[in-house]
Amino acid sequence: MEVLGEHCARLGVKFISGSSGIMKSLIRSPQTNEVIGVLAEDGTQHFADIVILSTGAWSESLLDFEGQLFSGAYDLAHIQLSKEETEKYTSLPVLHAPNKGYCFPPTPDGIFKIASLGYTQTNYTTIDDRVVSIPRDRSLNPTDTLSEEGIAQCRKIAQACLPELGDRPLVYAAMCWDTESFDFNWILGPHPSSPSSLFIATAGSGHSFKNLPVIGKYVCDCLEGKLPEQLREAWRWRPDKASGAPRLTRVDIKDLHGWRHDVLDLAKAKTPEGWAQLVVTAKDAMTTRGFLTVINHGYSTEQTKRMFDIANVPFDEVSQEEKERYVGNIKLNGAYQGYKLPQYWTIAGGVQDRIEMYNINHDVNKRTHPQILRQYLHDIDAFAKHCHYNVIHPVLRLLAVGLELPEETLVATHNFDAPGEGCVRFQKYFPRSQAEEAKTENVWLKGHTDIGSITVLWSQPVCGLQIRSPEGEWQWARYIENGLIINVGDMLEFLSGGFYKATIHRVVQPPPSQQGHARLGLFFFGMPDDNVVLKPLNESPVLQRVGIRKRFEEDQAPTTEAWRKVRTSNYGVSEVKKEGAVDVQILNGIVVAHYN
Repeated sequence: MEVLGEHCARLGVKFISGSSGIMKSLIRSPQTNEVIGVLAEDGTQHFADIVILSTGAWSESLLDFEGQLFSGAYDLAHIQLSKEETEKYTSLPVLHAPNKGYCFPPTPDGIFKIASLGYTQTNYTTIDDRVVSIPRDRSLNPTDTLSEEGIAQCRKIAQACLPELGDRPLVYAAMCWDTESFDFNWILGPHPSSPSSLFIATAGSGHSFKNLPVIGKYVCDCLEGKLPEQLREAWRWRPDKASGAPRLTRVDIKDLHGWRHDVLDLAKAKTPEGWAQLVVTAKDAMTTRGFLTVINHGYSTEQTKRMFDIANVPFDEVSQEEKERYVGNIKLNGAYQGYKLPQYWTIAGGVQDRIEMYNINHDVNKRTHPQILRQYLHDIDAFAKHCHYNVIHPVLRLLAVGLELPEETLVATHNFDAPGEGCVRFQKYFPRSQAEEAKTENVWLKGHTDIGSITVLWSQPVCGLQIRSPEGEWQWARYIENGLIINVGDMLEFLSGGFYKATIHRVVQPPPSQQGHARLGLFFFGMPDDNVVLKPLNESPVLQRVGIRKRFEEDQAPTTEAWRKVRTSNYGVSEVKKEGAVDVQILNGIVVAHYN
């Protein structure tokens, strides 16, 4: 497409990008109702003698096609092959899995592509009293992924075509939106309302890309009245032929699972309109799924990479002897301080964890650190303050407004300089033996909720994190370069009277291609000040309307310090009671569940 664009530009074509290049509607003459131009998103009017509406999957949002077409998505997935595999499969033809989809020969850089055609996904909405399916644009919804059903379908296709690739991880996955006509022919010709000024060129129906070298010729022939009669009849505006045509199986994406990942774009907070949108997004996510992906948070990709490099230092550049001098007494102190070495927690079947962590209080000088780490304390201090002030505080403001409380209500309970154990955590998961994987059913860290208020996890590419959906299904957290995963913890759930849900999440063995590799984590755990009493904010008009989900009586509400100590000192080392698939503890009269 880039080559074609450059070629067109050399021929004199002018491309308009940005909001002035996004079409909002057609402009019609008040006298004749004929099309005389297009209106852009920013209000710019582009007048023209001839308008060619070639808007693909967006077509039906701009013009009533009277049942001739609809927009839907097919699933597309990529598997990364090794150099040897690429050479092995390079001469493959296109492979067809009947009633499922296709696999394509690998690209020179080893990308094996899978296209699912099992069913078409729709995204219905109402525009001008018309119910139409429109795309979920990647630029507006950057964290959308395939549904769990779509991923399973892609794996079935790979399994059917090349069984040895059936369980390989998908390095890329997306919904591919297209517009299909009722008979899978293009719609190419003049529109009846404006036969001399509005021409339609759409309904690719999954095969226009195959005609890319010649499709422009047909459009030109149509404009110049040179199309052969047979083609003119096949491609004309033809709602008279659409009724009664058979339809493909269609499933609306709202009925599928795991594709939606809420995004909080902090750049939008600069305008009142953007801020209002963020309030809705944060409120919706934290009352249902309990987590968000945050982008445009103020740290560059280079800064993030440096912090991951620093995060690895206490594991790879400190001797075992020195590590043991900085081990925190978790049971005694009820806080994560310094190292937690592997094999401290029991996971299942007598297997202990293979997780090493190093914790640094938000006041980085509160405790001493291994010698080699001291040179990085300035970076770690800046990182802690950035997470606290530029990530957690904005999220807390949004959530306070979501409770219809003053914006600073929750921020006032989270003071960086107050006594407390908010902390930076570096964490490394090490691979385990197959015998241990079998005993734990591949679970590396049991499903749990975090202790504090807001957890900030910096996204990294080795898979492992899964989040439990409201329906009880474990969903993979998607890697977003330089993105953050934000989730609610116990303390914010307590303060919000259960309105905001503490996220249940776990860590499992990575997919086959990433097994055998360590998994490095970079976190900041936000907590209210130690003296904050974790009782519901009863003054919230929202809580007064919807009610409070009690975890304890208000006169028994713990302080931040008390809850932190009892949960931390008992996690993974104290007796639990089995209730179905859940392990249960009672801590200070509060039920705490652990999930496998």
